[in-house]
Amino acid sequence: MNRKGSIEDSVYIVILLFITALVFLFAYVINGAISSAAAPAFENVSAGSSIGFTVVNSIFDNTINYVYLAVFFGLIISLVVTSFLTPTHPIFLIFAIFVFIALMIVSVALSNAYSAITASSTFTAATSHMPIMDYIMTHLPLIAIVIGVLAAIIIFSRSGQGSFGGQASPMQ
Repeated sequence: MNRKGSIEDSVYIVILLFITALVFLFAYVINGAISSAAAPAFENVSAGSSIGFTVVNSIFDNTINYVYLAVFFGLIISLVVTSFLTPTHPIFLIFAIFVFIALMIVSVALSNAYSAITASSTFTAATSHMPIMDYIMTHLPLIAIVIGVLAAIIIFSRSGQGSFGGQASPMQ
């Protein structure tokens, strides 16, 4: 597969960040509901049997925020790496401006949807345990523009290298 980076990847990253945030929110809430209902059942089996269960739940609660941060940086690093593979003619900067407008519309809509979802009393505990994810999602339009500009700078700064289409000419 000859996959190369493009400006549109910044829109995909914003959508993936939103979907990942929702999955983590729901996973945190579901895990809390299951663990509060299952811990007494473990205690009924034998005294102290719920210790391992609560340890695993505390590990989940403490690491899910950093897993989201790792997903965020992983997506950014993949965008930067694939952007280096894409020399593009500067005329496509006009197309990139339209993509930036779409990126802003999508990121504002997704950030507002996230805020509306987390305003529910069901998710307030989850957002308080995941401040990094909450910060990224509430500031998603600004972060999206930074991601898009970073991709554009990398893609369009390499416009003179190689032939059109990103393939280097063979040595003679």
